[in-house]
Amino acid sequence: MAEKHALVGRWFHTWEKDELAWQGTVEAEILPGWYLVQLFEWFHGEPSVQRVVRIEEMTGWHLYPSREDMLAAYEVYDRRRATRREVNG
Repeated sequence: MAEKHALVGRWFHTWEKDELAWQGTVEAEILPGWYLVQLFEWFHGEPSVQRVVRIEEMTGWHLYPSREDMLAAYEVYDRRRATRREVNG
């Protein structure tokens, strides 16, 4: 049986210009350095599309051991974003 790669099963957020872009989970390493990821919608949190990404694309991703940890990190991000909006008007 093939050994599971350390990234498989991890949850993640990606960022673009200091804003959250994707949220999802790493499903499988399909070839060395190539991963299948499942993305989730922001509004309902339901699975949306799957993508194949290279390991190099993942270097800036925030990785979490569980969905609960990913959601907790999002709550912190959302509170900080709301505070910035209040301060900046």
